[in-house]
Amino acid sequence: MLRNYFNMGSDYKWDGKTILIVDDEYVNFLLFEAILEDTGTKLIHASNGEKAVQECLKNNDIDLVLMDIKMPVLDGYEATKKIKETRKNLPVIAQTAYTASEDYYKCMSSGFDEYIPKPIERELLLFKISNFFN
Repeated sequence: MLRNYFNMGSDYKWDGKTILIVDDEYVNFLLFEAILEDTGTKLIHASNGEKAVQECLKNNDIDLVLMDIKMPVLDGYEATKKIKETRKNLPVIAQTAYTASEDYYKCMSSGFDEYIPKPIERELLLFKISNFFN
């Protein structure tokens, strides 16, 4: 049922693109998987910021990162900073439950390329990703 809800005829086709989903809650990865299923993207999961940095360093096929902010080991701010040191042009979208306007500005001034609040809205997510893929 969840898949049917999220995949109601997607006009977004990104075959060959790879997205790294960084979130310590695996259920959030499953949500992204359901939303992005019909887009043709390959998804990779990292459960914390340190693993995300390692994945970005070893895998040049990653085209975009969806980065949670609050995570164990290394938070999204620090992970993004480290990723951008070696992959300056890799788009990183903050996905966070922190939704106050100052949180948006903190994300954008910390090196993120875009911001999306939780709970994730399907069409908004697809639109924001499309700005980097189309």
